[in-house]
Amino acid sequence: MAGRVFAFTLGFHENFAIRTLSSYSADAADSIVAFTYKPVSGAVKTAFHNLASIAARIGVGDHRLVGLDPGDGLAGMAASMLRHVGDYLKLGAYTRVVFDVTGGPKMLSLSAFIAAMLLSGIRSVEITVQSETAQEYFEKVAGAPFAMFRVSLGREKAAILRYVAEKPGSKPAAIAADMGLSPKTVYNKAGELRRLGLLYRRGRGGGLFPTSWGNLIAAYLELAEYFGGGQ
Repeated sequence: MAGRVFAFTLGFHENFAIRTLSSYSADAADSIVAFTYKPVSGAVKTAFHNLASIAARIGVGDHRLVGLDPGDGLAGMAASMLRHVGDYLKLGAYTRVVFDVTGGPKMLSLSAFIAAMLLSGIRSVEITVQSETAQEYFEKVAGAPFAMFRVSLGREKAAILRYVAEKPGSKPAAIAADMGLSPKTVYNKAGELRRLGLLYRRGRGGGLFPTSWGNLIAAYLELAEYFGGGQ
């Protein structure tokens, strides 16, 4: 049976995550990845240990704690989440992702929300949010509302963004030669990407670099192509 990836933002309490696993009847086909800030505090380690113990009792054997650097900002942390969850999806054993954005710092939860929105264009995604320590409310969002967040850059801009993300500092002439495009096309498309805030240039005549948001969208595009939804 195809499994699900449960992605949690984790703070000092694990009760909400246990309620989510219970409400979805999590089992051995599923996996858990919990995101928190690094360095990971002792309280978070304790919360994760408690979560992992309960998960093991109901048969969920794969559970990982991933520390993210808050200095990477919203986009940087969202990109890391996208890559970690994407690694699970590439195994081929999972068809759905459940993001619970209840726990942890607000910036971490917002990064998870951004990652979930992007991932929804590639795989089935649900987002849950609830009270962290008591069962006061539980909200689940899935399906149609995510469509407004789908990324559509067009084939050439998407290819140029991914190229620059993989080879930061590349100059338009070199990009044009490598990709078989005219220099004018690369200059124009790169200009559009810069206006979107996805690329920037260091000095006149300098190379192109991805912004943190550019890196995030490039990570999304790589996953979209892997799963047949690339542009």
